[in-house]
Amino acid sequence: MLPDHDTIELLTDKSRFLVHASQAGVPVSPFRLLLTRHDAEAASSALQYPVVVKPVRKNRVWDERAGQKAVRIFGRDELLALWDTAMPDYPVLAQEWVDGGDDQLFAYNGYFDRSGNPMASFVTRKIRQWPPHTGAASLGVECRNDEVLESALAIFRSVPFAGFGCLEMKRDARTGRHYAIEANIGRRAGRSFIAEAGGVELSPDPPMTLA
Repeated sequence: MLPDHDTIELLTDKSRFLVHASQAGVPVSPFRLLLTRHDAEAASSALQYPVVVKPVRKNRVWDERAGQKAVRIFGRDELLALWDTAMPDYPVLAQEWVDGGDDQLFAYNGYFDRSGNPMASFVTRKIRQWPPHTGAASLGVECRNDEVLESALAIFRSVPFAGFGCLEMKRDARTGRHYAIEANIGRRAGRSFIAEAGGVELSPDPPMTLA
């Protein structure tokens, strides 16, 4: 089950999602949408480093040219060099990095009925990921984090939503404040299987057996 097309477009476009999350009252770190090298030049002077740079939507050409799906950048020259290497002709997001290790990343996983009511909710925390800092989880655990739960419900209730929804957030190690990173919808993400292993069935598919 999926939400309507407009909702899918809103939540899967990383830049539009961040604007919407902020409007829903969920904090996001400062970011810029890059369409041209001129945009990259402006962002390189406006944002505080480090920043993370990634395409608005997953892009195979970016992965091949940049070497990974998201790249941490530590200075203006490095950002512009990445732009020149990737030569993107599609929207790219540059966003200020939220301080903290991989273990400060949390994910809400939930399933919503056709009226937008959460039928199941589950929160996980990353322990490590590969590659470090910008990769996919290689180890995660079940946890309780009511701020992540409430933020996710605020975002998914702010649109006509149904089906599977995941919200990733990061807790700033200095301030303790949580920031929205991105949403995944319509499919289970890697850490969703922690919920299945913990007895919370997020979809009608048979649960994965974890060794």
